[in-house]
Amino acid sequence: MPLTPVSEQKRSGTQTVDSKIEKLAITYEGAYGVELYKNIEPKVKLNYLSSKMATLYEKLRYSVDYKEEHLLRRSAIERIVKRIVLVNRKNPLTIAETLLHELIRAQYLPNDAIPEKKAERIAVVINKYLKLSDQLNLRYQREELKEYQKIIWGVMSAEIEELIIPPIREDALIETLYAIVKPRLNLLNYDISERELYIQTYIAIHRNIIKSDETLLNYYLFKFYFPTWEQIHDETITTVADHFPKLVKAIHKQLRHPLGELLQKKLHTICVNFTILNDVLAENREHLKQTLSIPDQLKTAVTKACTKRYAQARTKLRRGAVRSVIYIFVTKVILATAIELPYDIFILGHINYTALGANIFFHPTLMASIVLTTRVPKEKNTIRIHTGIEELVYGKELDPITIKFRKSAQLGSGSWLVINIFYLIMYLLSFGVLISILVSLGFNLLSGFMFVLFLTLISFFGIRLRQHARELNVLGKKENFFSFIFDLLTLPIIRAGRWISLNSQRINVFIFILDFFIETPYQFIVSSFEEISSFIRDKKDQVD
Repeated sequence: MPLTPVSEQKRSGTQTVDSKIEKLAITYEGAYGVELYKNIEPKVKLNYLSSKMATLYEKLRYSVDYKEEHLLRRSAIERIVKRIVLVNRKNPLTIAETLLHELIRAQYLPNDAIPEKKAERIAVVINKYLKLSDQLNLRYQREELKEYQKIIWGVMSAEIEELIIPPIREDALIETLYAIVKPRLNLLNYDISERELYIQTYIAIHRNIIKSDETLLNYYLFKFYFPTWEQIHDETITTVADHFPKLVKAIHKQLRHPLGELLQKKLHTICVNFTILNDVLAENREHLKQTLSIPDQLKTAVTKACTKRYAQARTKLRRGAVRSVIYIFVTKVILATAIELPYDIFILGHINYTALGANIFFHPTLMASIVLTTRVPKEKNTIRIHTGIEELVYGKELDPITIKFRKSAQLGSGSWLVINIFYLIMYLLSFGVLISILVSLGFNLLSGFMFVLFLTLISFFGIRLRQHARELNVLGKKENFFSFIFDLLTLPIIRAGRWISLNSQRINVFIFILDFFIETPYQFIVSSFEEISSFIRDKKDQVD
């Protein structure tokens, strides 16, 4: 049934809203996030000063452990539970209560908003994963367990976050988008089952809409392969433990599926439209019928949402650049103090000030130049988004999404050999030119290594920030000969930075020290401060 009667549409200039969008809009009219707990008492309430102390620590920690902002809360959940369990395995309810307290202190959750009883449900989830972990320890070898335990910690943290703040709107948005996209998909030269296409489409939508990382996708696929997992029966835990190697293999296969990247690119534009539609629905929830039914009001709302998103992109770009520079700077100072300066003084007998100055000033300058030359989308982009959203909201016929699949060169074939030789030449050319310049400037082996190391990292972080700033762009990127040559020379450096960044997270000694030698006593101090402050406040209330 249309939001506005047909008899009134001609007089008021309204349009009939598509039934799928109408159903989605109803979801946005309900409570969301902490609003779900508005009338539930009592709630977890902590001291304001202890929150400031905890927040300061979180900022320090993530300056040496770079992560995307929307993943910080889930990452914090994983880190906190893992630390508590590994340092001193406690009762699941105690772990859950401590977790909520630390999340609120660090401002990942609002104070005086989360019900105290929520800890009981979190404890049940933690206990389920601890039981699964124990069963895996009895079944599999140490090398296998290392990977399995990493997956368990991540999946558990994702389930806990979903339990605390249910993603009602996100789930509805994804379901609606899938319902619109699925009939339009047209795959050429590729044979795939309906089940596998269903999984790949959902993965592509998740990556585009809510920027899910591998951990979150592990969780969604975990639930897909074991739909009864949330029921928390011992039989289910045993079944999952028995089939865990097959589960991990299946998940890895889906996350690295050759169709995944193609689908993600093809769905980019419609996902951008849905991202802005999400903002429109959230910002106009009190008068959604009017906003959606009247084209002029919808256009105004879309323009406002795009403008706000572009401003957020600029802010996020600057903030991300600062965080990246801090991350690089802290790491650089530690390595310079521990390795570079002693090498110059005791091995070479002098300090190379040219290399030292370049290593200190060049990389922040490079990051600043990347940020300053990055442009967020403008009015033409907004017009294109508005057109796309109108087509969705008013149920206009949409073009098919055609994906022509090209098989990559097979291992051992002539094409495979040519491609890899060309790729090797690219690496040799890029790093050869760079090393030649450093040698001509008098860099020694160690200072040159440091320069190249941080150049790759800054390049990777900078390009990733630039991509994020342009993620709302639906107009496409203009290619020319010079941009092709630039990409050709810089791609090896960027990919090297990506590889170093991903692998350094696994062996980040600074993070290990923070998590297990600094964070535990620090959190004890903060918790003690909280208790003392509460005690003083109670005594003061008694005097008053």
